[in-house]
Amino acid sequence: MPKTTFANLPVEKKEKILASARKEFSSTAFEDVSINKIVKGAEIPRGSFYMYFIDKNDLLALLLEEFRNQFVAFLSKKASRSKGNLHEMVVGTHDFIVLASHNQENCGLIRNFLLYSAKNPEHIANRFFHNMMDNFIKLIDTSSFKEKDERYIREVVESSFAILKETIHQTLVMNRPVKESHECFERHLAILENGYLIKENESC
Repeated sequence: MPKTTFANLPVEKKEKILASARKEFSSTAFEDVSINKIVKGAEIPRGSFYMYFIDKNDLLALLLEEFRNQFVAFLSKKASRSKGNLHEMVVGTHDFIVLASHNQENCGLIRNFLLYSAKNPEHIANRFFHNMMDNFIKLIDTSSFKEKDERYIREVVESSFAILKETIHQTLVMNRPVKESHECFERHLAILENGYLIKENESC
């Protein structure tokens, strides 16, 4: 996370740096993000960047933390309203992210996050994704789950999130409307929740 020198900057200067960073991280693949472009957009010397951040991943962590704070606030409200229903919470997360992606910078940042976290399991982007799942696991009601052990619950949430990531990725690539993406996600979730095999008592 940022150094104390960044925290002590005037609000206007901090926001100028973050605005330049959002623009670069949303328009360029994470591995190709240019510190030179960020400092140029922020109108600060390159040396100042390293007074504020360890590296570009340190800056990315701050951008993701902003989104995480918004997400946690949303998730807490959703969990309360849905009484911890996993289906409602994960569908609400889909809608939250897709609506957020209507902003061009958010769209680019979310797209790059999804692509990079898939390719780099140990990167901060992927750790952020797992942190989101941990928040889910703490808030969901598992009373209707077939099994209650921790591993099973995590696998259910991981499967839900895998569908979530792929649906959002396809939505961003194909520029699908929110309603269409929502319906697509609901269909895929139904397969996960109900299974695709005919039960014995349903085969007659």
